[in-house]
Amino acid sequence: MTCSIIGSGLIGTAIARQFSRAGLDILIANRRGADSLGDLARELGPHLRPVRLAEALAADMVFLAGREGSSSMRPMRSIFPLSRRAIWVDFRQLTSSRAR
Repeated sequence: MTCSIIGSGLIGTAIARQFSRAGLDILIANRRGADSLGDLARELGPHLRPVRLAEALAADMVFLAGREGSSSMRPMRSIFPLSRRAIWVDFRQLTSSRAR
């Protein structure tokens, strides 16, 4: 099974680190392109592979990491409306009410 993360901000990077530490292979993509993820790939080693968005979307399980309603995440709702292979991780759900 292939897994991917779309989004390389705080949440996407945290998910990538956890998967990498567990020895799981993961693909990662963001709106800036695979070249922008070189530092993260070097940090996490062989378990993380930066890819183009199309390849990340084709994975068996897709983690969408971002802020609901953001310009980069809005189009994803049309691609994965109620998909069984997409897991939405909205960082607003992970912050305290004081931080909002």
